Amino acid sequence: MTKEVIGGIIRNVIEELLKGPLEEMRADMRLLKEYAERHALRIEQTNQRIDALGGRLDARLDETNQRIDETNQRIDETNQRLEALGGRLDARLDETNQRIDETNQRLEALGGRLDARIDETNQRLEALGGRLDARLDEMIREQSRLAEEVARLKTDKALTGDVLHRLERIEDKVLA
Repeated sequence: MTKEVIGGIIRNVIEELLKGPLEEMRADMRLLKEYAERHALRIEQTNQRIDALGGRLDARLDETNQRIDETNQRIDETNQRLEALGGRLDARLDETNQRIDETNQRLEALGGRLDARIDETNQRLEALGGRLDARLDEMIREQSRLAEEVARLKTDKALTGDVLHRLERIEDKVLA
């Protein structure tokens, strides 16, 4: 037998042996092909939905990124304004502190002069108080002396009144 005949017999035998499994395999392949075709449509629809969602998500991300960029720009502008304001505030605070220092120096000088004037005024008041005390003592002594003089004059008046009364009686007697 020739190789070709042997090859044909082997092929027929193999086909007969594999006919059942081969048919099953072909049926499974048809089912798989139908399943793949049905699912390919679903996969295509899902991919379209994913693409649409991706497009919307990209648009939202682009919008969000734009907002973030705008916000960052406003933050940068605000920081620049704050830095400028901080510089002006620092300069103003330095100026204010300098004025406060100058005012403190003037107040210290004024306080020294005021202390000297208060001390001088206190000394003058103490001297005046001493003179007033001396004058008050003198006035009290004068008042006492005058009170004694008034008492003496009252006594003298009473005596003078007695003398005048006696002289009047004598004059009445002499004239009568």
